[in-house]
Amino acid sequence: MLIISGILSINYLTILLIYKVCYNISIMAESSQGGNPHEIDLASQYGPEGGAGGVRGRFLVYPDNVDVEEIARELLALTGYETIVDIGTSDGSFPVGLSIVGSHIGRIIGIDPYDNQFNEFLPSYLVENGSESIYPVENIQLLKGDATSTPLPDNIADVVTAMNVLYHVENREGAYNEAKRLLKPDGRMVISTSGENNKSTHRLVERRVAKLLRIKPPELMNQGYTTEIASLELPQIFKRVFRKELYESKRIKPDDEVRKGLYLMSLMSLHEHYQPQVAYDSLLVVTRWVLKDIIESERGFVDHFHRSVFVVSDSDIEQPKGTEDISALNH
Repeated sequence: MLIISGILSINYLTILLIYKVCYNISIMAESSQGGNPHEIDLASQYGPEGGAGGVRGRFLVYPDNVDVEEIARELLALTGYETIVDIGTSDGSFPVGLSIVGSHIGRIIGIDPYDNQFNEFLPSYLVENGSESIYPVENIQLLKGDATSTPLPDNIADVVTAMNVLYHVENREGAYNEAKRLLKPDGRMVISTSGENNKSTHRLVERRVAKLLRIKPPELMNQGYTTEIASLELPQIFKRVFRKELYESKRIKPDDEVRKGLYLMSLMSLHEHYQPQVAYDSLLVVTRWVLKDIIESERGFVDHFHRSVFVVSDSDIEQPKGTEDISALNH
């Protein structure tokens, strides 16, 4: 009876700890046999945040996804000489992409309340891409500010961009007004966000993890500003509103160790958003266990993506190719 009582007293975290030990032993065994389990240690590679705000961890989960930033560049049809203001520039990857990948030589100004992220990202990006110079992108400038208040004069920008940022902004009316102040009379603003059902399997894993740990799962990051909300709101603010929606489905197979590792990385990038917060290692063990169970029981799974890019303006701009004109939805 004492033995049975002792066994019953073991809580679920202890069981998961045992599982973690066994799992790590199996990983070591695979590695010794020349396998490639692609074990991801998010904390040591990118810090506990998984990169700037966890963005890098989430982006890496599907490296072959359609690049929303590339779509934005295509819709803008830039000449390369425009002055661009990027709101919520985070680590500066979008301005760097415009300058280096897009060969943009016009002035690019990034605005972010956390200006240290850019200075940390740029040198590592240039080293990874074999640049001989530490700072060859002299047309990029980072300024501290937020979406509703930037240290810039009126009518400075040909283009204002807000890539996956407006769902972090409480005062969106203030952000719209600031963008209008910055834009030249014929200027354009580009906004990206995602649909309310974006990454449905990701949400399923989070809910199961939270249920096991008896905590609350992360709230939807975009819940305050989804594609659906933006589609209703923007035509009330701007004269011209064009929308391009992107739908994708990606399958993770049981034997795809790389993609499984990257998906785990994406899930763990939101570890601080569970309430109440739990120890990182404990959450990692439970998340890995839930993900493994779903993949094995369903022989892999499919996750669905719904993202969107809007091009808006108060002038009669030409409709970008491949977009839907929703200007009249609320007029």
